Amino acid sequence: MELENRVGRVEKRLDATTKLLYAGMKMLVQMQKENRGAQKENRRAQTETREAIQALIEAHLRTEARVNRLVEAILRGRTNGRNK
Repeated sequence: MELENRVGRVEKRLDATTKLLYAGMKMLVQMQKENRGAQKENRRAQTETREAIQALIEAHLRTEARVNRLVEAILRGRTNGRNK
């Protein structure tokens, strides 16, 4: 009788441990799915950021070229076709 009780308790513990393992595995799978989704979102956001930075660089270069042309024109003394 004692042996049967001990076996019964061990079986209950094994069942509880098995349930915990299955629950933990389900949680792990869910976390991995969420992590993959977050990684995809991060990659998309990084791509958008890179594109925005590139657009800003190009706009800055255009502005800088215009300013340089303006400075050169002022230094040469041009005033819309009029002489000083």
